[in-house]
Amino acid sequence: MSEITIWDIVLVFRYRWKLFLSIFFSVLILSVLYIFLAKPRYEVKAVVKANIYNPYIRGLVYTGLVDQRLIPMTPVDKIGSEIALLKSRAILGRVIFDLGLNLKFSLPEGYSVIYKRTLVDTIPEYRHHDLKIKNDHISVFKDSVEVCGGEVGDTIDCKIFEFALSGRGDGDGSIIYKKPSDVYEEWKGKVSVDQEGLTDLIDIIVTHDSVELSREVANRMALTYVDFNIEVEKKIIEKIRSQLNLLLDSTTRNIDNIVDTMVEVKKDSLPVMPFALDAMTHEAVAEVVKKYLNQPHDPELVKFSRAFPPKQFKFYDLYNKFKTYVWERDEILKALHEADLKEANTVSQSYIIAWASIPSNPVWPRKKLILLVGIILGAILALMGVLIYDAIDRKVQTPLQVKRLFSSRYPVLSGTKALFRYLLLNGYSRVFCGEKVPGIETVNSIDEAEAVCINPRGKDMFQLLREVNAIPEKPIIFFFK
Repeated sequence: MSEITIWDIVLVFRYRWKLFLSIFFSVLILSVLYIFLAKPRYEVKAVVKANIYNPYIRGLVYTGLVDQRLIPMTPVDKIGSEIALLKSRAILGRVIFDLGLNLKFSLPEGYSVIYKRTLVDTIPEYRHHDLKIKNDHISVFKDSVEVCGGEVGDTIDCKIFEFALSGRGDGDGSIIYKKPSDVYEEWKGKVSVDQEGLTDLIDIIVTHDSVELSREVANRMALTYVDFNIEVEKKIIEKIRSQLNLLLDSTTRNIDNIVDTMVEVKKDSLPVMPFALDAMTHEAVAEVVKKYLNQPHDPELVKFSRAFPPKQFKFYDLYNKFKTYVWERDEILKALHEADLKEANTVSQSYIIAWASIPSNPVWPRKKLILLVGIILGAILALMGVLIYDAIDRKVQTPLQVKRLFSSRYPVLSGTKALFRYLLLNGYSRVFCGEKVPGIETVNSIDEAEAVCINPRGKDMFQLLREVNAIPEKPIIFFFK
């Protein structure tokens, strides 16, 4: 009865239930208020087919072209590269500044922004511009110096940004050019780009307070990605064609050189035999052959046989090389023709599967989730609050406080039945409690009592210590009604 138990902790909440409920319902009410006051956030999604295959030209069958890396290699993690590309400054950054999301306008009543775009996104600072509208003319000032101006409804070029306004009347306003790097990092947290399973489809998800702006950013990212891939494909094809032209020039020079060499070899070998044979009759040719067969060691014939065949072999070798180079030239011309067709193509291998649309319900606040979190959090905070308050409260209200105060030296009982049972087990019949306790016989003074029963509830801790110290050597029992 003197050790701290789980039941003592339970009794803390029994005696301090009002504090528990006040904390619990306070957190729950705050959760409900948040549900009604929180600004809705919408999530929109566009889906694009990733460009995971590089432009391939079928005409590049010649091994030499492949060896020279004219065909781009496709990495295994190309889908990861495309996801990183979508969130990079090349796509997301371009969309942010094309939409002028780093420009903040403060306009006179009745005016609205109909167009804005950042032209320079490399200025690493915030810039404040004053705006004045008078007689439908807009003037923009920087440090009291006019930097640009124009009429309402027209596009006004301010060198680092441009915009257009609609409205009527005169008034003053301002334009703030936000630090581009800060705006880009802010939007990176609002844009999620993920692969759909193991497919080549990529989801572009934008979560923002403005559903219209979310949809515009998602769709613009998808469109910019497709256009960007067309540009990249054209650059690759242009590089391939440039390399093919170099190969074509080299192959053409080789063909011309071989043709010149073949002509020289043929001129050198022709006078020995063909002209002589052409001048003879069939009978004469037959005599020459017969003479060669009958007299194989004839000096003239031996000289001819040793001189003519090597030149012919050299001619045939050159001719074979000539045919190979001609075939290579034809293959290069085919590849160039196909490269021209590829470059003229305006359709990318990546394309938009689904445009982003306005969702019917916001993704935040999620009412059921917030209520559940409010209930759980309220219960946890209420438990912690009650235990902390019980530990620091100087006014005794629970058995746990008494046990902590006296280091569990005295029995602490809760309820009349517990007191009666304790007295009966320990053989105490004369008890002084300072008041009448129903069902228990008490005496009127401490001197007559075998044990002293104290109800500490509502007493100050220091007062209780003084009261205990003033009791003579008697068993002390703490009793909570």
